Amino acid sequence: KVYSILVRQYALTEDAYNYWQLIRQTTQDVGTLFDVQPTQLIGNITCTSNPSEPVIGFITATTVQQQRILIAESSLNDWEHNQPGFGCDTVSIPFNFANPFAYNYPNPNFAPYYFDGSALVLASSICLNCLLLGGTNIRPPFMPD
Repeated sequence: KVYSILVRQYALTEDAYNYWQLIRQTTQDVGTLFDVQPTQLIGNITCTSNPSEPVIGFITATTVQQQRILIAESSLNDWEHNQPGFGCDTVSIPFNFANPFAYNYPNPNFAPYYFDGSALVLASSICLNCLLLGGTNIRPPFMPD
């Protein structure tokens, strides 16, 4: 399996970075005695009719660089692509070597996923067929064959 991520990097000036850090500190790091206390946010926007009136905001122009990165599952250490409880749990049932095309599982919403050598592993049909949830089976142009 190959995973695709699109990474975007935004360049910020030091002033813009400091402004957004202050926003993060005053909105996310609150709740204990030792957290940053609420403060007046001072950006680079001013009120033209009353320059002493506080205005919240920061305007900046930046560049964006992006790159698509393809990651082979085999290159990831200790990676479980289907972690238990994630919504696509699997069920193993004994494999019938006398009739390899038959399997007996009481829930019709499960379908064969893979064979592990001794058991047939089933998964929910909506996890195996993205078309059932409105997805597509057309390979995106950035994915290798």
